[in-house]
Amino acid sequence: MGTQFENVAVHPPSSRDHGPVVVEGGAQVGMLVGRGDEQRSIDRVLDAARFGLSGALALNGDPGTGKSALLEYAIQSARDFEVVAVSGAESEMDWGFSGLERLLRPLLARLERMSGEHIDDLRAALGLIDDPRPDRVGAALGALELMSEVANDRPLLCVVDDAQWLDSESIDALLLVARRMHADRVGIVFATRPSVRDLIGVPALHIRGLDDNDAAELLRRTTGVRFDAEVARQVVVETEGVPLAILEVAAVLGHAGLAREAPSPEPLPVAGKLRAHFLRTVRALPDETQVWLLVAAADRSGDSTAVGVACDRLGIARTSWEPARQAGILNHALDFRHPLIRSAVYSGASLALRRRVHRSLASAIDPLSDPDRHAWHLAAGSSGDDDEIASLLDAAATRSAAKGAPASAGRFLQRSAELTRDADQRVFRLLAAAEAYLVGGAPRRALALLDDEAARFADGFDRARAD
Repeated sequence: MGTQFENVAVHPPSSRDHGPVVVEGGAQVGMLVGRGDEQRSIDRVLDAARFGLSGALALNGDPGTGKSALLEYAIQSARDFEVVAVSGAESEMDWGFSGLERLLRPLLARLERMSGEHIDDLRAALGLIDDPRPDRVGAALGALELMSEVANDRPLLCVVDDAQWLDSESIDALLLVARRMHADRVGIVFATRPSVRDLIGVPALHIRGLDDNDAAELLRRTTGVRFDAEVARQVVVETEGVPLAILEVAAVLGHAGLAREAPSPEPLPVAGKLRAHFLRTVRALPDETQVWLLVAAADRSGDSTAVGVACDRLGIARTSWEPARQAGILNHALDFRHPLIRSAVYSGASLALRRRVHRSLASAIDPLSDPDRHAWHLAAGSSGDDDEIASLLDAAATRSAAKGAPASAGRFLQRSAELTRDADQRVFRLLAAAEAYLVGGAPRRALALLDDEAARFADGFDRARAD
C-alpha cells in the first residue's frame, strides 16, 4: 500500500525524453495543459544537476491543482537520473526522521560503504545504529554526503510529495540539504500546500488553477465531446480551474451532462464541495469496502500486512478493496488516488468506528518490532484515561528524544499527558512536552499547549517552570 511516489525504482540511463508518457488516469505527462512555465522551472532544476550543479524547487498549491502530475513530469523527465521519492504521511508526522528514512531507503546499500562523523549521525537518525543523542544537523549533512556520493555516478533527483505532512525532523534535514548543496549534481522538487509549512530557502512556485481557456481545453481533452460554451464556463467557474475538480465533474456529469444546451441550475459537486463529493462516492460502496478504506486511511505506513490483519480482526475480507479500485478511489498500488479522498474517508467516519479501527491496527502491529506505531494506534483507539497506554507513549517519547527527534517526543508526551489520570503526573508530562517542542524548534506549539493547560499549573514551581 505504498504511496504513488514512494521508493521509486531507479530509472535506467537514457537520453532526455520529453515525449508523452502515460501516467495514472490516462493523462500524458508530456501533454500537461497550461503548465508550460511550471514544466520549464522543473527542467531548469534537472538541467542544473545534469551540468554539475544542483537545484531545488517547491511547488506550492491547493489540493487538486496538479502538483502530483508535475512531480510525475519531473520523474519521467529524469530518465538519465537516479530517482528517489517519498510522500508525506499524516500518520507518520510524529515519527522523527521517518520521511527521510523512506526517501533514502533505496540508497542505504551505498550508505553501508561510507564512513565519517556525519554519516554516523545519519545512521543514528535512521535507527541503523544506537546513539543516545544524534546530531540533527549532522544527520542532515550526512544525508547530503550520501546524496553527493550517489550522484557521482549519475545525477540524483529527490521528489517529495505532500511535504506538509512530513515529520519536522525530516523536512528540516531536507531543507538544510537544499540550502547547502551546490555542485553536487542533486535536484530536489517538493510539493506542498500553501499556508501550512514554509519551505524556507527553497525557490517556490505557486500552482494556481488553470485559466479559462486551459481549463476548457482540459475538459475537451478529457471528455472528447462537443459541449456548450456556457456549460463549459459553469464547469470552469465552479471548479476554479482546479484540474482534479475538472476531471471529477467530467466523470460525474458524463457525456450527456456536458452536451446539454444550458448550464445546470444546481451547483456542481466540485470546488468547495469536492471533499463531500468524494465522501458520497465512498458511501456508495459496500459497507465492508468502506471499513477497509477507513483502515487504510488510519494507517499510512504502507504496511499491507498490518492492514490485512486489522481487517481480519474487524471481520471483513482482506480483498474488500476491489470495489474501491473499480470505482477509481484507489490506484493500482492500492493507495488513495488523491489525499482528499483519504481525508474524506477518515473524517467522514464516526468517532466510535475510528477508535475501533485504531484498536484493530494496534492489535495487528508487533509491539516489540514497532512499539511507537503500536502505542500511537492504542492511544487513538482509547476513549478515556488510560495510564498503561500513557506509559507506552512516554516510552515512545524517550525513544524519539534519544534519536534526535524532540518535536516527535513532544507529540508523544502531549498525548501521554491527555491519557494520564494522576494530576501531578499529567502536569509533569505536559511541561515535558512543551520543553520538547521548544527544543524541537516549535515554540508556538509549546506556547499554545501551555496556554491551553494553564489552569492545571496550580503549584508555584509548575507555574514558574511554565513561565
